[in-house]
Amino acid sequence: MLVSSKNAGGALSVLLGASGGSPLYDANLKEIGAADADDGIFAGACFCPITDLGHDDMASEWMCGALPTISGSPVDQGLSKQLTALFVEYEDAEDFVAWIGTITSFSKRVRVFK
Repeated sequence: MLVSSKNAGGALSVLLGASGGSPLYDANLKEIGAADADDGIFAGACFCPITDLGHDDMASEWMCGALPTISGSPVDQGLSKQLTALFVEYEDAEDFVAWIGTITSFSKRVRVFK
């Protein structure tokens, strides 16, 4: 089985890849009459998976908040800026390891990589 998707679907693809082939679900699958077949995932293409659901709205605003909506109407820039600031604050507080292997603030990495 191959799975592919993006955004929220990408997160589902990640979950399928992590849980496929697990005996944990065998009893449930048997109970609902699912085919007795391997449900392992051979490959997955998980584009932009949303896996940090608690902070996704902030991350989305940081990434796309200045863009117009599909209908062309503007986004509430005041709210967008608030969510963007919260995301930067969240990332800075986490002390994530940058690609180069050193710990730096999110704000500094953004200036380097953007």
